[in-house]
Amino acid sequence: MSEAYKYSDITGKIIGCAMEVHKFLGNGFQEV
Repeated sequence: MSEAYKYSDITGKIIGCAMEVHKFLGNGFQEV
């Protein structure tokens, strides 16, 4: 599989981490 663009590997890892945080914290932050 060829790289779609230069930083696709790290971008995938960042998005994966963001999804893990989203699963842990839920749908948005409670500000009040």
